Formats: sequence, C-alpha cells, structure tokens
Amino acid sequence: MKALLFFVGIIFITSNSVLSQLIDEPFIDGSLPAGWSQNSVTFTTAAGGYANFTSNSATLTSPVFNAETACSLRVEFEVAKFGTGGDGPVTIQYSLNGGSTWITLGNSSTPTSSTYLSNTMTIPNVSNNMMIRITRTASASQKRFRSLVVTALGNCGSTNTVTTGTVSGGPFTVTCTTTDAGTVAFTSAGTFTAGNTYTAQLSDAAGSFASPTTIGTLTSTGNSGTITITIPSALPSGTGYSIRIVSSNPATTGSTSAAFSITLSGGPCTLLEPHITSVIYNGCNAGSCQEGQSEVVFATTGGYSIAINNANNINLNYTAGTSYDMLLYFVNGSSVTTALNTAAGCPGLFLNGITTIIPPNSRMMFVSEAFCPENYSGWDQFCGEGPIYVIYGRDGTSTTTDGWVSGGNFGNSGTDRTFNLEVTATNGTTYTTNYTYDGSGSDGRYAVYGSSYPTGTNPRTPVSNGTLTSCSFTPIVLASEVIGYTGTYEHQRSVLTWETATERNNSHFSILRSTDGMNWNNIGTVAGGGNSNQPLSYQLIDYTPENGTNYYRLESTDFDGKIFQQGIVSVDVTSSTIYYNETTATIELSGNSTIEIYATDGRLIMQSIGSKHIPFHHSGVFLVHDVSTGKTVRMLIK
Repeated sequence: MKALLFFVGIIFITSNSVLSQLIDEPFIDGSLPAGWSQNSVTFTTAAGGYANFTSNSATLTSPVFNAETACSLRVEFEVAKFGTGGDGPVTIQYSLNGGSTWITLGNSSTPTSSTYLSNTMTIPNVSNNMMIRITRTASASQKRFRSLVVTALGNCGSTNTVTTGTVSGGPFTVTCTTTDAGTVAFTSAGTFTAGNTYTAQLSDAAGSFASPTTIGTLTSTGNSGTITITIPSALPSGTGYSIRIVSSNPATTGSTSAAFSITLSGGPCTLLEPHITSVIYNGCNAGSCQEGQSEVVFATTGGYSIAINNANNINLNYTAGTSYDMLLYFVNGSSVTTALNTAAGCPGLFLNGITTIIPPNSRMMFVSEAFCPENYSGWDQFCGEGPIYVIYGRDGTSTTTDGWVSGGNFGNSGTDRTFNLEVTATNGTTYTTNYTYDGSGSDGRYAVYGSSYPTGTNPRTPVSNGTLTSCSFTPIVLASEVIGYTGTYEHQRSVLTWETATERNNSHFSILRSTDGMNWNNIGTVAGGGNSNQPLSYQLIDYTPENGTNYYRLESTDFDGKIFQQGIVSVDVTSSTIYYNETTATIELSGNSTIEIYATDGRLIMQSIGSKHIPFHHSGVFLVHDVSTGKTVRMLIK
C-alpha cells in the first residue's frame, strides 16, 4: 500500500494538466518508502508513524521527480523532538540536476518537545530532474519527521524555450589583466515568473558547456532582451567560443549562439591565485543580530573561475582550536542579497553566488545566511565595484555540522589567530592559503591583506589593521587590486611594471630596493589612479641597479597615509662588459648599446648606436662612455 501511495503522490504532468501534489509522503508505514534513500534514519509505526533521524549525519533523500511545468514548489512537513538532548532544526535541501549538486532551502523551526511543529517553505526554481533531501543539523536530540507534501504552484508551461540570438561586440580581444565587453540578444517563449533571471553563459574555446562561465545576467520576466556581457581576462585564444542563455524560473536552457573568436594578447598569463583581500573579524553586532551574523570576508577569484555548485569548492576554515568550515554548506541567500542592493542603492551590485560559475578577477563576499546588512552603513561606497558575488554559509550553533556559527567564528581577544581559505577552481587545482590577524579590537575591527605576496608566503599577515568608524564601510575594505607585478633587466636597467584591476583612494605607488632583502631604500614614486574601475598600467625604471640580485618592493599609499605592501620581485643584474678584441680589432659590449669614444684630451673619436661589436682601428688610451648606463671605461689599445 505504501508504494502505491507514493507513486500516486508523484504526478507527471503534461502541459494541459492542472499542477498539484508532486510528493505526498506521510512516513507512517514503518519502512523506507520505495525509491527513497537514507542514512541513519529509522522508521516506525509507533505514535502514528514517523521517520526518526538518529544521528547528526542523518539524511533522507527522495527519488527524482519532474516539476518543470511548475512556477515554484511549496514544501510542507512536520518535525518534533525525540529524547532529552539539546534542541535543533532539520535542514531542507533540493537539487535541480538529479542530486549532482544541492541547494540549501533553509532550516525548519526548532522543536523543543514531542509536539510536532508545522513548516512551510517555497522552492523558487524548478526542473525536470529534481530531488528533495532532509538533513539533521547538530543537536543532541533525535528528530521525528512526517507528513511531507511537495506541491507545484502555478503553471509556467512545459514548452518554455529560450533562443540565444546575435552576439555583438566581437571579435573579442583580452589580455592577462583586461576584459572585453559586448552584448547578446535573446528571445523566449512561455511564462517566466517573478524573480526570473536570464544568465549568459560562455563555453570553452572548443564550444563545450561542461563548465560554463557566467558573463552577464538580466532579471526579467519578458520574452526578449539584451544582456551586457563581459569576456573574462586571460582566456586562451580560440575560434569556437559560443554563448547560451539560461533562465532560472522556470529553469530552461537556451540554444547556443553562433561560434565566435576570442584572442588573448600578451599571453601566456601568470595568473593570480584566489585569495582573501580583507576580513571584518569583529562584527558590528547590534539588536538581535549576533556576532557571527555580522562578520564579513572579502575575497577575489584571482585569475581563475570557481563553480559555486559544490560546497567543497570553497572552504573557509577557522583553525584556532578545533578546526571547522564556516562554508560547510552553501545557502541560497536571495533575500539578503536583495537587502544588500537596497542598502547600497545601486541594483545589481551584489549577486547571489549560489549555483553560479564566478568568472576570473571577480570579487566575492562570504557571510552567514543570517547576515544583517542593517548593522553597517556606507554600502553605497561599493557602487561601481561590482559585481560582488555573495556566498552564504549556513547559520547555526555547531562548529562541526552547521558551518557559520551565529555566536561568532573569529576570536576577538587574546593572541593572534589563524584561519585559511581553500578554493578549488574549475581547472581542478586547489589553492590553500593561511591568514593571521590581530586577536584584539572592538566592533568593526578589520584586517586588510595585500594582493601580491612573495612566492611561498604562508601564512599571510595583514598589510594593515583598523576599525570601521561607527561601523561605516570605508574604501580601505576594497583596496587597490594589483594583478601583475614584474621586473626585468634591459639595457643595464631594471624595468619594473605593474597593473591594477581597480583602485580605491590610492594616492601613489613607491618602489623600494634592497640587495639583502632586509634593508630597503626608496628609489622612486609613481602617482596612483585615485579611484578607478578600469585596468591601469605603471612603470618605473631603476637606471643604476647594483651588481648581483636586486629586490624591489612595491607599496601603495592611500590618501589617508595608509601603506599597503603589494609584492616583491627580484632582478639579476650582470655587470656590463666592455673590452677590446685584438684579433678582430673590435670593441666588444655585453649587449647592444650606444657608446661614445673619446681621446684623453676630450676629443670625440667616434660614436656607435645600437651595436655590440664596434670596429676600432686606433691605438692609444681612450675613454669608452656607455650612454645607456652612464658608465665610462678607460681602455689601452696597442
């Protein structure tokens, strides 16, 4: 009878059917329902029947069901406490791709006794390959679960289609640090409901969408539109790139555009790894908002793309004492994202990062799903810095099974503390970096980390610390982003070049030189870009480097006088060589250069431009002056 009830409860609906219950599972028969799977869940007919979640790792997972014709889903269930241990909720998750990835819908109300509490939630996205999963969050007590009903809401039609149209702006050219822009048009058919987002996805150079990159979005329920796209920097050259448009509500994958080309200029590229740029580790908690619900971590993807469809791809671990992952679970924080954009006053600045592939050189923000934007002011200072992809960790009380602990994750007093970030990019490589911060401070205490560190620097220490004034954001939180710094030895000179992706409040750059890595002397400054959202390039030349290895430290200084270390490069300097070859009767140089040859009475005998082998058929004492370096050599020729 149980199996019959289940399959009656799942209704596969044609485009002409009236949508109703997709799942109607009471869990009263004392056994695992057909098609379901479980871990640490038992079933009983006692007390009317229920599913019992017996451990913190307990999960109960539905079979696949088809909801593509629905506009959204209503999830109803009852949960009660079993036993005398601590209180805690259950968590509802759903999958749009048959269980490959899971999205956390939210926690139930917390039962404190054997009395059942009724819960209702809404799943905003649908597909033809859906699943539901119930998990027990950390608490000492077991959980009784029953009366699960999943109902389709509305009829958005099973014939929804999206047709990707003309891609404009090409052919596209990018560099290791700069992007290119364009647009893509689309049309669609069918009804798309409130909150629907059309997303432009970019294939790889061969046209594959196995790991697509999000390059633009448009929130709309209309049946046509144009999406502004940004082609990421550092993409390999290719002629097989294409774009497709996908919708979120209902979930519909559109057709593929005609192939187009992207050219990488100036490659191959040395890519910056994903890293944290700053952290507010002593949150501005006020009112009902707790410490952990006001902590903020800012980061960048560096030169890589990151798929936010698997919580294993980003781990933010607090390592003081018992280590735990603050991003143990990804949560759909659409309501907080809306509140952030409202507070900033510039729509589209903050994007919900869940189920997105975040492109290279993008900003990220890590917070709790219960984050309180109202506890901070100055959100408008981020306008023009977007998009900022927000990744939400699950709010809770346990360090082992919840993720982002509402009571606080960073120690705010005592000795210095350590945490780390582990990021797995779409290329399959995992990047792990440790960070330290000052353990003391009041509300709004933050640490800023430079973008460029010498190879192997681990842990990374703050380039500056501070406290937000009245919990108001300042430009220091998103400091100047140096994305490339190199040094080369050319024509007896050290040529130092660097690039910034963005700059905030940046007065100037300084270059300091050292031959031992400990003692530094300032050799020059270059004016900064102030506030800039465009890539900028800089250069400084050291005309008199020392022989051997020269170390050059790049620093940026903001208008408030704060200094940020941006990285160190080394340049090996070989002494210039000038000698006379009697066999060939030539003056030999170590490289092409411009020289002037004088007699001892000051007469100019000859000049040579851009050569390293100079025929010279004179005898006597001469002064050979290298115009490029300013060095003069006394030479006796017999």
